[in-house]
Amino acid sequence: HIDFWLQSIKSRVRQAIIYICGTHSSGYTGDKNEALNNLHNHFDGLYRNDFKSIRYSLVDCIEGESFEEFRLNLEDTILSQGHIGETLPRSYFMLEGLLYEYRKELEVPVIDNGQLMRMAALCGIVEPREVSNCAHYLHECGSLVYFKKDLALKNMVILSPRWLTKLMACLFTTKHTWIKKGVLYHKDIAQVWKEYTPSVHAYLLYLMEKFEISIHIKKSDAGSLLQSLQMQQDISNISVVDDEGTEIQLLWVESKPNFLFQGIQDLDLDSISLIPALLPEEPPLHYNWPAYPPDNYFHLDRIFRYPFFPRGFFSRLTVRIISFSTVTDLWKSGIVANTTHSQFSITYYFREDIQMYELKFEVRGIKIDFVRSDFTYLLDVYYSLITNWLVRIISFITVTDL
Repeated sequence: HIDFWLQSIKSRVRQAIIYICGTHSSGYTGDKNEALNNLHNHFDGLYRNDFKSIRYSLVDCIEGESFEEFRLNLEDTILSQGHIGETLPRSYFMLEGLLYEYRKELEVPVIDNGQLMRMAALCGIVEPREVSNCAHYLHECGSLVYFKKDLALKNMVILSPRWLTKLMACLFTTKHTWIKKGVLYHKDIAQVWKEYTPSVHAYLLYLMEKFEISIHIKKSDAGSLLQSLQMQQDISNISVVDDEGTEIQLLWVESKPNFLFQGIQDLDLDSISLIPALLPEEPPLHYNWPAYPPDNYFHLDRIFRYPFFPRGFFSRLTVRIISFSTVTDLWKSGIVANTTHSQFSITYYFREDIQMYELKFEVRGIKIDFVRSDFTYLLDVYYSLITNWLVRIISFITVTDL
């Protein structure tokens, strides 16, 4: 697990300072110095060139042993950073306070750049670049979430990071069973987000789609998708119950929380959304992708190999690809689908023999021009995602066959 998180940090951040902290040292009966040396030798050998430094501490969260020493070391590390102690305009803190008070009035604490500009002007920040710098600073401090470089999200400012985390947690929690095999029926959204008024459910779903956590499936496509997941279509019995089991009458009120959500249609209760991260782990027993294509078919494939595969990457790739194809089989680490002129398969798996992850793209069809076109499009989607996802692309090996 430590390796996974170090790889995750490595893929996102350049030359970070890492603290690895053991939190229950009083329960360890072995030689603590020897344990620290073993950690040092293992991780420094693997990540010497990836991080500025890796530091190790043993503390005890129950008895408080070495906790003060660890806290002081952490404070010294923070204070040694170049940006600490920089003089900042008073207007930055004025805007932070204004946004903090404003978010208390919003059930959905999200604004767009236009609203941010107007509120910044009230604090004396009028230049767009300075507003962006201020928002980025508040993002780095954890006061808000601001996507300065993400084209899909740059017009969205989330005023409460904790609210966003809680919103997403409602989808991935094990406390309810409303999402089955990655499928969320819109009629069940009121159960998933029962603490929010029904009038904002469409906007919450919109946010999940913008973050590529979910994708809206049209009614016309829902049947084939559910069939691929071996599920029956069920869009009946729209009702919500509270914690005591009493049925609640839903009142769908047309209201727009702010300008960002103007033009969003009301929630379609007959539709479904797909959440790829919650799809079944295993592929269908007889999924529709023969090992060898028919004799008259052209076949292109490419394999990318990685020592580490970021969690959530394939889910976002699925969201981007599913919108232009008809899915025949779908699971957490694979998709088989048809386009107008070809078929394609994308899968990822871990190769025990070489200790590497493989991401494999395959496209088949009768006409080579269409096969090439779809193959190129799939790779373009992949490259655009990995460029935005990682600070640097993890080294990979490509293999292409025709």
